Amino acid sequence: MKQIELVLQNDGVKRNVIFPCAESEYQTTCKELELKDNYAFVRDVVEPKALALKKDTFVNLDEINYLAKRMDSFDQKELFSFFAAVEAGDYVSTKDLINLTFNLNCYTLIRDVSNLKNIGYNRVLSSRGCIGVDELEKMDLEKIGRELLSTGKGIPTNYGLLFRNEGVVFEAVYKGKGFPSYYYTGGEVLGVEIEKDGGKDYIYFPCEKTEIERALKRIGAGDISECSKNIDYCGGDEEWEEYCNDLLQKNDLESVNAISSAINRLGANLDAISENLYKLSAVMEFAGVTSAETEKVIRLAQSLDEFEYYREIGNDYNLGTKLIENEIGSAAEKIDDYIDYEKYAQDFLEENGGAYTKYGDVVYLREDQSLSEILGENEIKMGGMCNLNRTI
Repeated sequence: MKQIELVLQNDGVKRNVIFPCAESEYQTTCKELELKDNYAFVRDVVEPKALALKKDTFVNLDEINYLAKRMDSFDQKELFSFFAAVEAGDYVSTKDLINLTFNLNCYTLIRDVSNLKNIGYNRVLSSRGCIGVDELEKMDLEKIGRELLSTGKGIPTNYGLLFRNEGVVFEAVYKGKGFPSYYYTGGEVLGVEIEKDGGKDYIYFPCEKTEIERALKRIGAGDISECSKNIDYCGGDEEWEEYCNDLLQKNDLESVNAISSAINRLGANLDAISENLYKLSAVMEFAGVTSAETEKVIRLAQSLDEFEYYREIGNDYNLGTKLIENEIGSAAEKIDDYIDYEKYAQDFLEENGGAYTKYGDVVYLREDQSLSEILGENEIKMGGMCNLNRTI
């Protein structure tokens, strides 16, 4: 969602750019304006007007994009508080503005001075962040609101009356180099902290190669091999975290990114990512592919939607029941006594080349698909798996 729109200029060439922007748009802007170091001159601020102070200044596009992503997470109340603090405070540099997004608890914005109880409520919530219901009910919110107004320390702004919350320390989390951890899209498969000489930044997979290059540049690294690498977030289980960490320590970001891109393509939300990484583990076992065979893991990830699987189905009876229900729905209950579910499942597995995993998942290829073609080879062993009736 658009948060900032700027008219950028370099050597007479102008371009309207909306932030936050995707990497493709970022690169197009740098190319059209012929930017060499990610800095551009702001000819005009289209919106928000609260950031008019950036007009006729040079800005770092990385910083502006990160700021816009932070603003995009705000609700309207938080956004107004941010704008009011910018108007009333001494926040000039983009670094200061980024830090302000992490410190809105330093301010209370009052938009309606007639409701003392609501003023007190906003004061408590903005300064403390969260509070238990029982404790809140014991507070005299009207008194808190009256006392706040009586201090006379409110600063009039175009967004309301702004108060500085005394005793709340403003924390400069962004030092002007690497950006603080911030998961913006919600579709991140992996988040990795990189560090060199005390400078930290984060790479969020999947990503473009240029995003990795800029993250390295922000902390003064010329190559990923110069950095320590630690997983900050993983959408999969501990096994996937260990696997990705092994690739990272080998500086194999390309493989990490290829797997992450394939998983993200199938569903860019936390639940889908977790489920598809689990499915990939099951498919790897089905195909007899180990974690050491990185190229084959990537091929399977990129073809994951060619496989069908039932998670933790357990045994032939459960599988047969599931298959029949999928075919005829609730009517299966009426003919339950007449069906040999186990035999039905065994025939299905044999016909479709399906098999159980060690966790009781059932995996099989969709029709007209070849495992050897997916893996790029002529033959593939089934990894010691079987399609016999088993109880997990």
